[in-house]
Amino acid sequence: MSSGDQAPRKPPGAPGADVDYAVGYGRPPREHQFKRGDPSPNPKGRPRGAKRRAPDISKVLMEPVTVTINCRERSMPFPEAAIQVLKQKALKGEVKATKMLMDLMKTMDMLQAGAQDGPSTS
Repeated sequence: MSSGDQAPRKPPGAPGADVDYAVGYGRPPREHQFKRGDPSPNPKGRPRGAKRRAPDISKVLMEPVTVTINCRERSMPFPEAAIQVLKQKALKGEVKATKMLMDLMKTMDMLQAGAQDGPSTS
């Protein structure tokens, strides 16, 4: 049944409005529906314009965090701290951290084809 098969809806209170109206779940009787212009039944409800706004992700990520590096506490933005911690773990021998750091370096084109072989002996 498509929307073209249905009769046009009539506004509540119009003559003959209740002829096709089926009362059921989510469809209260017309006399119990909210009327336009009436005061809200929930006067302490959400005020107009009080919708929650999405957080500014770049601002949140750039907030300084405290990281301990070489027994010293330093304050730095989160992305820098994450890379520093990843670097420290890679230096301690964690294979996953090393792989993640190498992948990041490849993504940023920091590794060339000859740079992976080690120091050159020219």
